Amino acid sequence: MNIGLVVYSKTGHTYEVISKLNEMFEKLGHNSTIERLISKDENEYNFDKIELNGTSDLSSYDLIVFAAPVNGFKLAVCMKKYMMSAPSIKVPTVCFVTKALPFKWTGGNSAINTMKSHINSLGGNVLKSDVIVWNKKHNTKIEQFIQDIKQEVLKGIKTWKEKKITNERGYKAICSTDKTNIASIHTIIKSGFVCYHKVDEMTF
Repeated sequence: MNIGLVVYSKTGHTYEVISKLNEMFEKLGHNSTIERLISKDENEYNFDKIELNGTSDLSSYDLIVFAAPVNGFKLAVCMKKYMMSAPSIKVPTVCFVTKALPFKWTGGNSAINTMKSHINSLGGNVLKSDVIVWNKKHNTKIEQFIQDIKQEVLKGIKTWKEKKITNERGYKAICSTDKTNIASIHTIIKSGFVCYHKVDEMTF
């Protein structure tokens, strides 16, 4: 599976988590690539003046992870800038933020909600999100987060893809054997699930 890790990290904390995720994916045999966002001026916080390096085409990935820190009780402006101009996403995603202040409500929840909103607007589906507080227990939290992705997200995607393949095969079988006009229910394969769409007439 091709996995893209899109990260903005100024202090290196968020990048540390992404690096551990990347290591885990590669050990499991996945093709994992880190797409690091870098601002041309790290001291620039004016949204309109921020300039970022570009990332490669995200359409080749089967899973995308977005990661950024919380700055000023909000999602880091560089990640927000990127997500507002990012290409459409039609694959499962994971997102997380890192922060220094304790408690998720001190900017963590707000940042995650912002990321989810942008991902949803781009057509993505968030399978898991989290807030990692950088304190004495952050290493334990990181390991738990990685295990959750390994146990929940990767297995969930495998099941999702298997269902999609099964549904697509069933759909192709119908198309290859039934050459008559279908006038009531047309089975459409969409995002790995079987949906039903009423049409007036469909010819195979």
